[in-house]
Amino acid sequence: MADTMLDQKYEDLLVKAGDTNVYRHGRIGTVNVVISCLLEPPHAADAARTAQNMAATFIGIKAIVMIGFGSGVPNAGTRLGDLVISSAIIRYDRDAELNLTSIPNIAERAANVLQREIGQDGYWLSSSLYPAISKYPDLLQFSQRQNTCSDPSDYPQLHYRDIGLESQGIQSEELQDRLAPLKSIICFDDVAAGSREGDTWKRYAAANAVSYAKEIIQVMASNLMNSVRGLEGTEEIVPPPMDPRLPPFQPHQYPSHGNAVLLVIPTKNEFKRRVLQQAFRQRVPSDVVLHTLVVPVESDVGEQPYNEAGSTGAHNRISNALLRLDAVEYEETFRDRKIGIVIVACIESYIQTDNIDRPTDYGVVAIHNATTRQTEVCLSRGVTVPPAYVDRARRFGFEGDPNRGRVTVGQILAANAPGIDKADWQAVLARHSRYDLLKDALAQLPIPL
Repeated sequence: MADTMLDQKYEDLLVKAGDTNVYRHGRIGTVNVVISCLLEPPHAADAARTAQNMAATFIGIKAIVMIGFGSGVPNAGTRLGDLVISSAIIRYDRDAELNLTSIPNIAERAANVLQREIGQDGYWLSSSLYPAISKYPDLLQFSQRQNTCSDPSDYPQLHYRDIGLESQGIQSEELQDRLAPLKSIICFDDVAAGSREGDTWKRYAAANAVSYAKEIIQVMASNLMNSVRGLEGTEEIVPPPMDPRLPPFQPHQYPSHGNAVLLVIPTKNEFKRRVLQQAFRQRVPSDVVLHTLVVPVESDVGEQPYNEAGSTGAHNRISNALLRLDAVEYEETFRDRKIGIVIVACIESYIQTDNIDRPTDYGVVAIHNATTRQTEVCLSRGVTVPPAYVDRARRFGFEGDPNRGRVTVGQILAANAPGIDKADWQAVLARHSRYDLLKDALAQLPIPL
């Protein structure tokens, strides 16, 4: 199964005399890759020998990634199909001291970047699985069933912990007590277990591991790993295109108990909340009583909206907040604060990729007066984005629509250039904070009172 990760396969090459490994050669992206699988039944010593022979035969190798099966430590939180990623092997023997071997290398750095990009969620592994498992009909059906589950906990998880290596078997009933001091170990190398062809779970785990290994190689080959200094001032601030249009909002009749204005902010984002509150306090007439209520709701367009999903997200967020205000729990708020006017204001950031020379991050600023049914909307000035980071973010999939991304571009930038704020990467790349751009947009937008 391992050689199915190759984008292109090469003809077999001559190997160094004395090298007993069997190799498959090919390419992943722009990187030349050599693969060797252990003979059956495999042992830990075979794995070490295989790696040594490979490094001796192919002296230009930059990194070695080893994958295999493992036995999970009881109650360690691992499940069948999960992956344990480690640069450390802790040797455990009944009569030997612990010996920790950890060799920092480019593969470890790539794994660290991937961890910062996506954390422990392994839902994205399925996007690389299907070529690897197409010749296993039972596994293909199983994988499709696993990855259509609505519960995120049904996806494989990635555990960044240590792997133990044992030369003698440890009985399961004594394992927990003997491993009590070794909190970092989450599984043991299990190469001696063989590969039970009838075990669909095992082949599914192997396919996940192959997918992850391919991702690590692609990260190593990319030019995305950078520094704050390397990205500082590399992007531009651009004017907004034509102001967006939002569909009409459903009318809502809220009880009127006075003349006070209730400003509803439908997000938990503290910085966006501050920007909106500050704009209203500065521009609402001094004789108007203004109250603020935070009602966190979803935009239903994923973590990273693209193109028209930006306006859709703003509309959804305001609509969802209006629906929440119909609940009985808010009747007391309307009465005690003598509310007569309800205004919902939101900011929805998105990236424009269609009909544009370079991907650009904008902010949709929308204000809706639910009492008078007036709506004002505009775009902030935008900040251009390096296309490679946008492509990387989109690699991790969508929420049922290619314009509704699961991972933000800011998260990708922060993962590859530690020190960048994922929520305000504009402050580095364009030397201008996102929140200053939003303040400028709000200052030009009429408040519908």
